[in-house]
Amino acid sequence: MFKQKCILSLNSFIVKNALFALLLVYSLNGYSQERHQAVKSSTSGGRYEIVQSEISSIYTFRLDKYVGKVEIIVTLPNEPKTVFVEIPVNHSEENNTVPDKINYQLWLGGGTLSDCYLLNIHTGTTWELVQKSNRKFSFEVIE
Repeated sequence: MFKQKCILSLNSFIVKNALFALLLVYSLNGYSQERHQAVKSSTSGGRYEIVQSEISSIYTFRLDKYVGKVEIIVTLPNEPKTVFVEIPVNHSEENNTVPDKINYQLWLGGGTLSDCYLLNIHTGTTWELVQKSNRKFSFEVIE
């Protein structure tokens, strides 16, 4: 009888520890998954700002927060030279700005370049980064 109680007690101990181990593994797995945070430029400080995606350094932008000029960093083909290339912004009539003040904010959602937005912080006018079929980019107004 004593032997049966010991075996039952041991089996119960093993089952409880196995369940605890499984619970621990599954809970740690949920926390270890990578989550990309949105990145946005500041609405204070200097006129220019570098904004980089957490996913890849190829998604690196320079923003002129006064006039809304956005440039993306690229490496020239066949040259070890890195330059900024301006991304055209199709401005709308509602694009009011305050002279010599910060007017724009750049927001990167995380996953892809299609999660990149330019915002006029005074009017709320928002542009989305769009890639054309010829691999060129532009910011298009979201109506």
